[in-house]
Amino acid sequence: MKRTTRLVVDSPLGVIGLVIIIILLLCVFLSPVLATHDPYEIDIPNKLEPPSRSNWFGTDSVGRDIYSRIIYGSRYSLLAGIIVVVIGVTIGSIVGLLAGYPGGRGGEWLMRITDIFLAFPTLILAIALASTLGPSFFNSMVAISIVYWPKYARLVYGQALSIKERDFVLYGKLLGESSFKIRIRHIYPNAFSALMVQATLDLGDAILFFAALSFLGLGAQPPTPDWGAMISFAQDYMTVSWWMALFPGLAIFLVVLGFNLLGDSLRDALDPRLRRLKEFKPMRFTWLGNFRKLVSYANKENDIDK
Repeated sequence: MKRTTRLVVDSPLGVIGLVIIIILLLCVFLSPVLATHDPYEIDIPNKLEPPSRSNWFGTDSVGRDIYSRIIYGSRYSLLAGIIVVVIGVTIGSIVGLLAGYPGGRGGEWLMRITDIFLAFPTLILAIALASTLGPSFFNSMVAISIVYWPKYARLVYGQALSIKERDFVLYGKLLGESSFKIRIRHIYPNAFSALMVQATLDLGDAILFFAALSFLGLGAQPPTPDWGAMISFAQDYMTVSWWMALFPGLAIFLVVLGFNLLGDSLRDALDPRLRRLKEFKPMRFTWLGNFRKLVSYANKENDIDK
């Protein structure tokens, strides 16, 4: 864990992503302190005011402070992303473990059901489910969760197929350990690093999906300070009040970027092959130096495979 943290911190892009996530968490937990106005307060005389000292990001068409609404909107976006990923990881892990070990015909049926979900375009399926369930914050999270679990099931299934052939799993089976114990004690812990990387990357993706549903009117409903709903509300004022759509859009962009950068850094830190590729720096000036470097790297790969 310490080595992984050090490798993430050593990566400039990982540090940028980590800083963005820390700022997001500060906005979530310190919203009443950081906000300068009540996000629900309507002030008609000051509607469509441009950014100023009193309203840092300007006001919307009914006079609400956009900066304060963005600060409070971080709560809904992060909550939606976390709940979606947790539900997806939980369902996907259960399905993937049951299908991957011990496998057999039951596992094949579970994977075929998973493939049916994966066959549908993700966003279109989420929109269809959210429309069927009805527009609300909770229903949009349920719709996105239903769309997300198959990718985790496929990931855990692939990891389980690889891990179950290793010696420590075979020894556990010879010692009489149950299938449940082998899944929980041997297979899932070894698949967790790949699962954690995918979950970190999908946090930003889930926030973007939630904003898209809110933009279409299927997510959080007014007057909830949701970023996607704020952009949807600003459509009719784009030419006269550019700040209404710009700042919520920037918030979504930065948060998604932060999770993607952090997820990429975690992947590089947890995957030893990617670590070695980054450590490989060929010499520039001599062909002999390049050749020696390549031979040394190939020998390391062969030793690890053995």
